[in-house]
Amino acid sequence: MKEEWRDIAGSDGYQVSDLGQVRSLTRTILGGPGGAVKIKRKGRFIRPQRAPGGGYYVHLGSMKKRPVAHLVLEAFLGPRPPKLAARYIDGNPTNPSARNLYWGKRKRRAGLKRRRIASQPMNSPGMPSGL
Repeated sequence: MKEEWRDIAGSDGYQVSDLGQVRSLTRTILGGPGGAVKIKRKGRFIRPQRAPGGGYYVHLGSMKKRPVAHLVLEAFLGPRPPKLAARYIDGNPTNPSARNLYWGKRKRRAGLKRRRIASQPMNSPGMPSGL
């Protein structure tokens, strides 16, 4: 099976593969004083960095960091639906391949919020009485 590459929406000169790899394309940019010099930049693979939650993210040009799983899903499945996040079929956030990803609900955050509320004493400030 051959790796498939697609352009990243909103990031000219970058592509993502169905296996979760990200690369920049060879391009010519304007640099120097007043942008008067043409500089040729060779394309390369972008090394992802590890996120605290276990997944990977990359920096694309001047854009802020982007999760690799989101880039793969947006390129191969379509734009992110409201209130959904990248989910992993095998539960392994270090496997951002297109076959392992889907848009799903954020279950983990809701569970953490419930645990925090349940761990508070019954009559603590901010908690309604009679619960």
